[in-house]
Amino acid sequence: MWRRASLGLLAVLCGCAARTPDSGRLVQGITGGVADSEHTAVFLVAEYTDQGLNAFCSSTLIAPNLILTAHHCVVGALPSGGVQCGVTQFGPAVAATELFASNDEVVDQNTVFYPAQAVDVPPGGDGCGFDLALITLAQTVPAASATPTVPRIDRRAASGETYTASGYGEDSSGSADSAGSRRELSDRTVVCAPGTCGQPAASSEFFGGDGVCEGDSGSPALDQDGKVMGVLSRGYQCAQPIYSSVSAWSDWIISVATQAAQVGGYQPPFWTNGKSDPAGAGGSAGAAAGAGGGAGTTPGEQGSSCSKPSDCSVGFGCYSPTGQASNGYCAADCTSQACGAGLSCNSNFKVCLAAAPASHDSGSCAFVAAPRESRSLGALALVLLALVGRARARRRRVPE
Repeated sequence: MWRRASLGLLAVLCGCAARTPDSGRLVQGITGGVADSEHTAVFLVAEYTDQGLNAFCSSTLIAPNLILTAHHCVVGALPSGGVQCGVTQFGPAVAATELFASNDEVVDQNTVFYPAQAVDVPPGGDGCGFDLALITLAQTVPAASATPTVPRIDRRAASGETYTASGYGEDSSGSADSAGSRRELSDRTVVCAPGTCGQPAASSEFFGGDGVCEGDSGSPALDQDGKVMGVLSRGYQCAQPIYSSVSAWSDWIISVATQAAQVGGYQPPFWTNGKSDPAGAGGSAGAAAGAGGGAGTTPGEQGSSCSKPSDCSVGFGCYSPTGQASNGYCAADCTSQACGAGLSCNSNFKVCLAAAPASHDSGSCAFVAAPRESRSLGALALVLLALVGRARARRRRVPE
């Protein structure tokens, strides 16, 4: 039986992940953004356990009962310290009964949440490149409330491509009372396409423009057509965001979406045929793709996935930021040719790589302590104001 639950004055607490010794969450708000009444498919996801409200993230409705968010938003525990590609592993997912979602523009005491029914994560648990999750809701979201956003499953983000960020986090670091409202920031720019960024990113991740903060983990990078091409994974001090590429996980997304359609009793979305545009339609994002190692990159050349040198064209090597074949990509040999725009010759490996931001934390600007008492959803509103003061007192930066 589908049930809805009001989480009370959630807006006053949203802004940081909650953390206990046994449970943690990585969360990233739109800094400098404006109120977002347009992107109704952008949802807030809250985790509520027998210990109370534990954490929240942002997400995107991609089918009537299916939301896309970050893997780290649905796990019960995370290792301490920052994300290290090839080292940091995600723990098991929390029970779906602990997850709730809402697309109210401002989350307050009257907000109604949709409970989750199932949680799916990609096979493999590396903290880099696997930071996506799909949550099947217990009931379809009415069309009058939200129109699902199309995932761009067939085209990678292109270097220089512009996008819009939207999420429920803080509008500046340390401003916990500003979270819980959906904000957007347009004209963000993809710094480097998947497969060209180098450390500290996997070959299926890309760097975006600044503007995200606590509470935005799992939020979408929306292209010029409104399609979601990336899911926010992590950043550094509310800046230097790294996004998981949606197209890198197209088969998995299609598989889960097909199952969700069966659960919801509706026809699978058109994009489950592998195309993010309906038959006969085209998108403006397609024109941008192909530049700087984006979706139109020729297989075997800069940015293409590889596990061995023979997977790449002549003049290209297979490079992995972690030394593992699972996230290798083709990079031009710079001993005999100049690197393209946005790339530089790596002196150690003699291949063309994109310059990476200085450092990244594990996806959040801060952690705060979670409430220890067991409370019903209806009682939550009685304690949130007190928790805000506690959260600010215990705020600390996540170590790298």
